[in-house]
Amino acid sequence: MKHRSFGYVKPHAMGSQAVVTAIGDIFEAAGVRVSGLKRVSGAELARGGFFDRQHGAAARHALAPDAAALPLGGAGEAFEAAFGEPLDKVLAAGTLLPAEAARAKLGLSPDELLREWAEHGATRLAPGLYVAHLEQDGPGVMTFELAFDMPWRDFNEVVVGDESPAGALEESIRGFLYDRRDALAMRIDRYDNVVHASASPLEALLDRMAWQTPAKWRRDPFFKRLGADAAALDALRDDEDLLASLRGLDEDAVAAALAGRR
Repeated sequence: MKHRSFGYVKPHAMGSQAVVTAIGDIFEAAGVRVSGLKRVSGAELARGGFFDRQHGAAARHALAPDAAALPLGGAGEAFEAAFGEPLDKVLAAGTLLPAEAARAKLGLSPDELLREWAEHGATRLAPGLYVAHLEQDGPGVMTFELAFDMPWRDFNEVVVGDESPAGALEESIRGFLYDRRDALAMRIDRYDNVVHASASPLEALLDRMAWQTPAKWRRDPFFKRLGADAAALDALRDDEDLLASLRGLDEDAVAAALAGRR
């Protein structure tokens, strides 16, 4: 099979065997080969820092000690348009907090904070930096490797489904489970969208770099094809515009686009 993606069942879905089984069944029916299944516990997630590496800037901002450590320069206009208050006033009041500091202040668990975040929505102020207005050891994940011959765009849209499950195709994983969310008694929305799957060859490589050992991902054919050093590639995970522009493109197109940036 010519394409390889990396994915995992997200923590909020790990408590439902029906959901995990449905994901595997839909991949199989679509001709996507699933291999390398590995259960990663909540404790292993915390020790390994996998999400921190995968999400780069977002993770750093979430764990920043205070708002002064956030890249807020030039964000004043967007902040005031979204929340109706001057950013300087909010900073002076000490009510703008990074995620971990907000969680501690509000006395919320990580899951409770995520639920609050999902209900209120968020505004993007900078790459990897999103702000929401809140009034006030997890289950782990199941990781896997995916291999398929269909175009990446079909894999993203027809098999995995739109990031916002309400707009996903009914036959996709996210669409299928969204339509059954009441029977599953599970929140399924843009933030809790059940499954992660790399959306392009570059994202797949960056995901493997975040979740696997160097001894494994350095053998990756696409890593060798790009001929870039690991640090330069890792820096691309913070370039949200670039990643968005490459989603759904096949390997040749992604390699050409990256070559054009050098």
